[in-house]
Amino acid sequence: MNLNDYIKIVELTERIEKSERDLNFIINHPFRFLARSIFYPLINIKKRIINLKNRSDIYSRTRPMPVTEKYETKNFFSIESISDRIYKLEIANNGQEVENFKVEFKTGNKKIIFVHAYYEDEAVEIIDNISKFIDYDIVVSTPFDSIAELFERNMDNDRLVVVKFPNHGRDIFPFLISIKLVDLDRYACFIKIHTKRSEHLNDKGDWFKRNIRLLVGNKSISDRLLSTVVPETCTLVGVEKFPIQDHLENNMPWLSHLVGSKVESVKSYFIPGTMFFGTRSFLKLLDEMNLHLYKFEEENSQLDGCCIHSLERYFGHLTRVNKGECLTIEELADKEQLL
Repeated sequence: MNLNDYIKIVELTERIEKSERDLNFIINHPFRFLARSIFYPLINIKKRIINLKNRSDIYSRTRPMPVTEKYETKNFFSIESISDRIYKLEIANNGQEVENFKVEFKTGNKKIIFVHAYYEDEAVEIIDNISKFIDYDIVVSTPFDSIAELFERNMDNDRLVVVKFPNHGRDIFPFLISIKLVDLDRYACFIKIHTKRSEHLNDKGDWFKRNIRLLVGNKSISDRLLSTVVPETCTLVGVEKFPIQDHLENNMPWLSHLVGSKVESVKSYFIPGTMFFGTRSFLKLLDEMNLHLYKFEEENSQLDGCCIHSLERYFGHLTRVNKGECLTIEELADKEQLL
């Protein structure tokens, strides 16, 4: 199967799933469907009124956050072993230096998958997909015992490590720490995914499924895509990309600090949602920059404006300033004539 056909299959699957949801609603709730059809203008007005009432709440969850200081030392967390393949991380000022702790894989695999798992249903879907990636090492971060045990039960332990993280820094902080725990020189490329729901978008999980299907839904497709990126180039590839100025007002304080120039005029792109694949060069760059030392804001259901949202944009910017590229899957495929 060529990539173009696979992309079309993913798009068709999404349309079928949406049609099935709509049809099931009509069948199971015919009177609600009829009422919605008749009173749609009134329902629309009601939604607008509710949105106006919620505007202050939305603002509080998207307002620009001030830049925080960094930890003065890399000894701000500790890691302890729970079992052969499960570890626990705690943030503490007298912890073990991350540079002195490395997870040992004996597989010889040249590719690695980083997974952050917060939601269990989505974690099951990820396991169903990546269980086929037998020549990839896998590092999973999660706050929950149940999800850690789920991966341990269903994955080959020789290529799996699970680290229990506090609920801190969404998927970004665990990713930045996870790359510190492995020997990056062993890997040519990587995939990063997580159990994103985006409940505020009300997309019924379509965005998450699209990313999972295109990044790890078909191993032969993933292998082929990853084989085209050069490990020595600083490359990121995802399902979509946006200009770094997307939602700039919310992220201006942090982005200005990270980019160090006028963000309005920077010609960089980023992968929204931080699900992507990339190269060893990109991982080693992040490793050297020690971005994990920033004191990420405490979790408070923020939708935008925090350090994590700016780092999401900054990752793509780093590829450009380091003579690399931030691409969509289709751009890479077209460039490499895979379509």
